[in-house]
Amino acid sequence: MDNHEPEERQERLVERAVQVLGSLVRAGVVEPDDGSSVEDWLPAAPEPAEPPDEESDEPGGPAGSGASPSGGGPSPDGVDDEARSLLPPGEGLGALGEALAAAGLAPATPDEPLPAEGSGISAASGVRGSSEALPAEGGGPEPVERFLRREDRYDEGPFQVALDLHDGFALNQALSAFALAALELLDTDSPDYALDVVSVIEATLDDPRPVLMAQQFEARGEAVAAMKADGLEYEERMDALEDVTWPKPLAEQLELALRTYRQSHPWVDPRDLSPKAVVRELFERAMSFGEFVAHHKLARAEGVVLRYLTDAYRALRSTVPMSARTEELDDLVEWLGEVVRHTDSSLLDEWESLTHPDAAAGGPEVRPATEGRALSTNPRALRVMVRQLMFRRVELLALGRYEALAALDGGLTLEAWQDAAAEYRTEYDAIGTGPAARGPALFSVDESGDTGGGGAGPDEDADADDGGRTWVVTQILDDPEGDHDWRIVAELDLDATDEAGEPALTVLSFAPATA
Repeated sequence: MDNHEPEERQERLVERAVQVLGSLVRAGVVEPDDGSSVEDWLPAAPEPAEPPDEESDEPGGPAGSGASPSGGGPSPDGVDDEARSLLPPGEGLGALGEALAAAGLAPATPDEPLPAEGSGISAASGVRGSSEALPAEGGGPEPVERFLRREDRYDEGPFQVALDLHDGFALNQALSAFALAALELLDTDSPDYALDVVSVIEATLDDPRPVLMAQQFEARGEAVAAMKADGLEYEERMDALEDVTWPKPLAEQLELALRTYRQSHPWVDPRDLSPKAVVRELFERAMSFGEFVAHHKLARAEGVVLRYLTDAYRALRSTVPMSARTEELDDLVEWLGEVVRHTDSSLLDEWESLTHPDAAAGGPEVRPATEGRALSTNPRALRVMVRQLMFRRVELLALGRYEALAALDGGLTLEAWQDAAAEYRTEYDAIGTGPAARGPALFSVDESGDTGGGGAGPDEDADADDGGRTWVVTQILDDPEGDHDWRIVAELDLDATDEAGEPALTVLSFAPATA
């Protein structure tokens, strides 16, 4: 159940879940984990009712009470004496167990051996009886569904219903509940917190095998080059390559956390945990969808990549609770949604239609995430994209790849990059590229040049009289001394960005702030 269900159906599902859980507590299948007794968590037994009048024309009591066709009187909770006699001695199993008993089925007692095959008892379920014992339509005891939807509710107990969940909250993956628990282990003050949340969610998603194989191929190629440089023999390299796989951030921490989690949730399958870094790589390398596909040679698997990114976006929006969200994480999720929309919005459009059924039924119209929507209409996602691209220039600068820098936007020439970098090296011997260098504190945007009112619509022309809409963006370099005086300044042309569907950046300068 998620909070897209109508309120009336939510109430029915909550009632049903509470009653089933109560039955499990009574049966000893589950028990409180705080050391208290089962009786402390269950409501008081109902008061005994008067026996039915023997002269009554109705054989089993009022309709809907679960009376037996044999004519025995019903108990206060709607189960006749004959059905109750099938229950284990001294045990009341609640609504679910009573319904099973009324239908001619009863849980096997703990000391009773499982029967042989063909005896009419399911060894898997431990229930006596067979499908032949179920009542025929129109006669016999009330169906199980009727018992599970009784009006009585637990006012107090071990079951809590969270009413403050954000719109769209859902646990759609096998390990979504584990992901919620794992998020509590992360440090919200860490510079990598947003990316670590992404890694936790990615570890619960289905594997996009073509992408992972491509990442593993790249990782092994880099490992072979490094081992050759170290002088390792061929046999040693081949043995070492067996341990090289695709990136698996937080793998050890998540596996340890899952082992602990399974101590209280033994039904969780550890094989469902699969750490990977598809969204994380896309973000850290500041790649567009097309660049990612081209880099890993995934032209024949574009649909797999797009569906995975869509699933990751939905999981991040739906599973991560408000208490675990930060502004940087929200920016990242907004960026991912924009990447998917500008690649192919059909999957997100379908999701939006499912999560807003009132629109399809004549309710208020929900604006779809239209493919090709101008990027400038979502400034939050655009800022993230620009920040990624600016930090990509920092990484290339740290690696001394000046030709790649000059080819990025046609702003500074190769010689200009080399001369400015040489001047920087006279003051500092390194350029930081860690989490602090990537953080928003060293990035700023001046939007004063955006006078077009947030971007032209799909059928509108941008205002040509204002000389174009621009942002001025600044990326400060993280030097070893922490002076933060060197910076890269660039201009973003919003009209060209909307036309191209990707940020149109031009670097203006790379110099100290006082220059």
